[in-house]
Amino acid sequence: MSYEDLSKHGVEIRKNEFGEGDRVRYVRLDWPAEWWADVLNKHGEFLPMCCANLSAIRDNLTTALREGGWIECEDLAECLAYMGGHGWDDYLQDNGCPMPDPIEDPMLDLIWKWRLVEDVAHLTIRPRPLDPTNLKDAVRAVHGFAWKLWQDALFANGPDACPNLQNKAERRIVLSRFIPAIRTLYHHLQEKDLGEAEGIALVLRDRPDEPIETIGGPAIYRDMQDAAQAIHHWPDEIADNLQSRPVRVTLEEGLEFLD
Repeated sequence: MSYEDLSKHGVEIRKNEFGEGDRVRYVRLDWPAEWWADVLNKHGEFLPMCCANLSAIRDNLTTALREGGWIECEDLAECLAYMGGHGWDDYLQDNGCPMPDPIEDPMLDLIWKWRLVEDVAHLTIRPRPLDPTNLKDAVRAVHGFAWKLWQDALFANGPDACPNLQNKAERRIVLSRFIPAIRTLYHHLQEKDLGEAEGIALVLRDRPDEPIETIGGPAIYRDMQDAAQAIHHWPDEIADNLQSRPVRVTLEEGLEFLD
């Protein structure tokens, strides 16, 4: 979209300075005070308390408010990346849903403004679609898709519990993207696998199914002699409540007690 088109849509912009090129560096969020008060409140309606991603969005918006509503295009793009998997996905796609008119949600206004400035925005790294074969992208994808599946389970018994064809198609699309990302993570874990480990675990008598934690990790030792020496480092009130159990740890099965 051209700069003239942005002006026609009432979008205020500031271009790069200091000879960095003729691209948009800032966009003004011309929001009413009620919107600002809501999105900066973790108990608000439009940007609820959920996870680190939504907290990062709130941090970017706090910075924008300090600058009189001006948000850097890189921060705006980052906000949209963090919005994935939180209920806005239909609007975040390349050919997303049309925006309501008027827009009465500041989060949808973020998406709308990004749609308008994306082609002329100054970005150090241009956004790209997630690649499920890339480890970093796979982690992001699994996080977003897991959130989507959790939402589906949460509302499974609600008034819209009977899915129509559109709901079923959406779920298949989510799963078709989820599975390749899971496969990437699984192959990465296999590459990092050091093989099975067997040893002696120290457990509390009243919690015999998990090793106690130490600064170096779970209390699993090579043999009974090493485990016995380790017990002496614990205070008497803990040492007296410890017992040893043979254990095996594998990638496939995790922790298995062998007694």
